[in-house]
Amino acid sequence: MPPKKVIPDEVYVISSIVRDDNPELDGLQPAEVYTTLAAANAAARKMMIRHAEACNPYGDLDEFEFRHEEKADGCYYGELEGGPHGHVTAEVKVSRAILKQAEADKSATTSAKGRVKKEIKSEPKDDEDEKEEDDDDDAEEEETAPKPTKGKKGPPKTAINAKTHRKTIPQGEPDCLAGLKLLFTGTFETMDRKTSIATAIKYGAEVITKLEDTDYIVIGTRAGPAKLKKINELELETISEEEFFQILEHGIPEEKKQRMENRRFADEEEGPEESDEDEKPKKRAAAAKAKAAPAKKRARR
Repeated sequence: MPPKKVIPDEVYVISSIVRDDNPELDGLQPAEVYTTLAAANAAARKMMIRHAEACNPYGDLDEFEFRHEEKADGCYYGELEGGPHGHVTAEVKVSRAILKQAEADKSATTSAKGRVKKEIKSEPKDDEDEKEEDDDDDAEEEETAPKPTKGKKGPPKTAINAKTHRKTIPQGEPDCLAGLKLLFTGTFETMDRKTSIATAIKYGAEVITKLEDTDYIVIGTRAGPAKLKKINELELETISEEEFFQILEHGIPEEKKQRMENRRFADEEEGPEESDEDEKPKKRAAAAKAKAAPAKKRARR
C-alpha cells in the first residue's frame, strides 16, 4: 500500500512588488510558495538580487541599498532602494499561510456573499425611491461643481506642466552628444529607463555610474535623497529632462564644451587615479619584500 501524501497545515509565501518605468517589470510579481520558513527566507534574499539585476541592467548592484530584516514571527522582509531610480524599487516579504484556516475563511466568505445576494433580491427598491436618490445626487453635484469664470483659463488639472512635458523624444544631429559623460537618476515623464540610456548612447554620449566623473546628471522625479545630497556636496552640474532634450536639438553649448575641455586637460595633467585593484599587487609585493628581508639577514650571519 503506497504511503499517504502529507499535506502541510501551513506554507510560506513570498510576495514581491517592483516599481520600474518598464511596464514589463512594474507591479506585483509572481508569488513563490515553500513548506519551510528557512527555505522561504533564503529564496526571498535571492529574489531581491534578481529584482536589482532586472531593474538596473546597465549598472551594478553597488548602486542599490539592500535592507534585510526578520519580523517577530521570523518571516523575512526586504527593501531595495537606490539604483537608477533613487527610490524604493522593490519590496519582498515572506508570509505564513494557514491552509485549513484559509479554507474555512473561503467557505465563510462564500456563504456571506450568498446571504447578501438573497437580502438584495428580497428588498427591491421602488422606482420613486431611486428617482429621489438620483435627484439628490444631481443637486449635490450642482452645489459642489465649480462655477465657470470669465477671462483667462486656469492651468490644466494635471501634475505635469503641458509646456515642459513632451510626448516624444526629439531628433538630434548625429554625434550631437559626443564627448559627454552622463548619468540618469530618478523617473522621467517622456523617457523610461532604458530609452534614456539608449538615446544618450545613440547620439554619442557615454553613460556612466560614478557621480564624480559626470559632465551632466539628468535628474527626474523621485530621485534618492542620499544621491541628491552627494550631488549638492560635490557641486555637480545637473539638468532636467527638458534641458537634455534641448541639448539634443541644439547641441552642447560652447561654454560647456570649453569647461569639459579644461577638465579633461586637468585630468590628464594629474594622471589616472590608482584604484584599489591597482594598489593590491603593490601591497602584496611590499609585504613579500618585507618577509624576505629577515631571511637575507639570517643567511649573512
